Amino acid sequence: MTDPSAFLPILGVIVATILAGILLNLGIWFIVIRFFKGLASRIGVHVYLAVRQLGGKRSGYVSATALVAMWGISASSCNLITTLSVMGGFGEDLKSKILGTKSHVVIDSPGGEVLEYEQIIEGISSIEGVVGVAPYIQGEVMVRSAVNISGAVLRGIDPALAGRVTSLDETIEKGSLQYLVEPDRIMKDGVFGKRWKPVVVDEQEGNEPGAGRAPPGQAPPREPSREDGPSDRPRSLTEVLDEAVRVVESDDGDAGRRPGVTPPTLPGVIVGREMVKNLSLYLGDEVKLISPLGELGPTGPMPKSRTYRVAAVFFSGMYEYDAKNVYVTLESSRRFLGIEKGVTGLEVKVRDPDRVEAVTARIEEIIRPLDLRVRHWKELNRSLFSALLLEKIGMFIMLSVIVVIAYLIIVTTLFMMVMEKTRDIAVLKTLGCSEWSIYRIFQIEGLILGLSGTFIGVTLGVAQTLGLKYFGVPLDPDVHYINQLPVQIDVWEVTIVAVASLVICLLITILPAYRASRLTVVDGLRFK
Repeated sequence: MTDPSAFLPILGVIVATILAGILLNLGIWFIVIRFFKGLASRIGVHVYLAVRQLGGKRSGYVSATALVAMWGISASSCNLITTLSVMGGFGEDLKSKILGTKSHVVIDSPGGEVLEYEQIIEGISSIEGVVGVAPYIQGEVMVRSAVNISGAVLRGIDPALAGRVTSLDETIEKGSLQYLVEPDRIMKDGVFGKRWKPVVVDEQEGNEPGAGRAPPGQAPPREPSREDGPSDRPRSLTEVLDEAVRVVESDDGDAGRRPGVTPPTLPGVIVGREMVKNLSLYLGDEVKLISPLGELGPTGPMPKSRTYRVAAVFFSGMYEYDAKNVYVTLESSRRFLGIEKGVTGLEVKVRDPDRVEAVTARIEEIIRPLDLRVRHWKELNRSLFSALLLEKIGMFIMLSVIVVIAYLIIVTTLFMMVMEKTRDIAVLKTLGCSEWSIYRIFQIEGLILGLSGTFIGVTLGVAQTLGLKYFGVPLDPDVHYINQLPVQIDVWEVTIVAVASLVICLLITILPAYRASRLTVVDGLRFK
C-alpha cells in the first residue's frame, strides 16, 4: 500500500496552485485596472473607456463580480490543461508499452507460413528508416505448472535479433535472455527459485526428482492405481490433460529426465510477471507447454507437450502481455509446433514510429509479388487509440462546460455594467458616439476579463502539470500497473485550450455588448 506521506508534495503543489491563482488574479486586476489607464489611452479611446468602466470608483460590486469571473476562468482553464495532460500521459505510457512489447510493422501471410524469409529480410533491411527485422513463430498453447494451468500465446524468437525489433531484453526483471541460447546456465549460475531443491531419489522405485515429496515424518501421497477401480469423482481439466500428455510425449520433452540430484537440461522459456503469479512459478521451475495440434492417436488427435524451464521473467507493463505471452527460441518453437521451413511472420522496427506509414508503403512495394500482408502498429491498435482519443475529446468537451459557466459570470457582469452605465452610454451617444463604438467598448471589457483569466489559467495549468510530473503521484503498481501518475504536456493541447477560451469569450460577450449598443439616449436619460 502506498505511504500516505508520499502524497504530501502533491497536496503542496495543489495548495500552491490555488494560492498562486488568487494572488495572480488580484495582481493582474490591480495592474490592468489601476495602472493600465495611461497606456490604454495611448492604444485607443475604446480600450481606455473599457478599462475606466471596469475600475470605476462607483463600480465596486461590479468590479468584485468581474474579479470572481476572472478567477473562475483561470481555475477552469487550469483544471482543463491538467486533466488533458494526465490523459495524454496515460496515452503516451500505453503507446510506449505497446511499441516496446510489439514491433512497429508486422508482415505475415493470411493463408499460412512465410517462406524464404531470409531474402525478404535482406530486402526490407535496405529500406531507409528501418532499424531491424526479425522472424517469429507464433501459436496458441497451454502452460501447466505444478499447481495451475493457463492459456498462452507461444512466440518463437531469435534471441540475437529480438533486441532490434522489441524491448524484450530491457523488460526482463529476473533471469536473462541469454538463457534461451544456453539453457544449461540456468542451473549452473544458481538462479533457480526456492521451489526447486535437489533430492536424492531411490532409483529402484522409479521416482522422478521431486516426485512424491512429503513433510518429514509423513508418508508420501499414494497414487491411485488401476486396481482401485473407477472413481465417481468428476475429473478436472488438469487431470484430463495429464492423462492425454502421458499418452503422447514429444521426443525432446520429458524423455531425457532421469532420477538423481542434477536436474535435466531443458530448453528455456521466458514468461511474464502475471503468469508467474497465476501459476506460482519461480525462476528455474519446470513448466509444461501443451499444444492442441499433436499427432493422431488411437482415439483421434492427441495434444503434444514439452517440458521447459523458466529462464527469465519479464514485465512489460501491459497486463494482457504479461499474462499471456511466453517466449522460446525460434528452433524450439519450430520443433514443438511442427513448422518445418517457414515462419509465422516478420517483425520490423522503424526509426520514427509516428511516421510508420511511409515505411509500410515501401515494404508493400517490395513484397507485393509474394501476396503477404503488411500492418503497422497504428492499424493493429486502431480501436484502442481511437477509444483513447474519443475519451480525451469527450473530457475536453465536458470540462469546457465549466469554462462556459465561468464565462457566464462575465455575461452577468457585463449586463450589470450596462444597467449601471445606462446614463454614461446615453451621454456618449449624445456626444456622437456610434452604436458600433459602444459595442466595441463592452466587447473589449469582456476580452480583458477573458484574456486575463485565460493567461492565468494556462500559466497555472502548465505549472501544476510540471509540479505533478516532477514530484510524481505515487500509485499502487499491483492495482494500477504503474508506479506513478503519468503526465505529458502537449503544446498543441495547451494552445487549443487558450484559443478555445478566447473564442468562447468573443461569442459569449456578443449579447451584452449588443444590448448596450441598442440603448437610446431617451432610455438612458429618462429616469436619471
